[in-house]
Amino acid sequence: MRKSFAVITPNYIRLSEQLNLPKSNDYELTEVDLVFQNSHVSRFMLQGIFVLTKDFLRKAIMELETKAGKRIIIPRNKEWLTAFVSREYPSLLSMPNFEVFASVVYNYWKTRREELRFPIFRPLWRPSQN
Repeated sequence: MRKSFAVITPNYIRLSEQLNLPKSNDYELTEVDLVFQNSHVSRFMLQGIFVLTKDFLRKAIMELETKAGKRIIIPRNKEWLTAFVSREYPSLLSMPNFEVFASVVYNYWKTRREELRFPIFRPLWRPSQN
């Protein structure tokens, strides 16, 4: 006589490797970011092309966040954004109202970060005390 054993199924869900999960080193725009971007997109153009795209805003926020790190105090100037634009989007420097554009994007990021009182990019948050 042969003994039969019950089949034990695992108590966890196996995730397939094809999931499209956000990377931990990438910033995903929030609703607030999209409202800001949509309200300013038609204001800044270069040669008939909209400059303040979702991709530009995401990259700019990532650049500013990584420069600021976990610090609460943020410099009042926009040199970080100007350096980012000159490296990633050099054609934007010839835009007639570039100073206004840089100020608007920089001030949006700075104001948002100061309102939150911690970095916008979650991996830069300090560990919880609990």
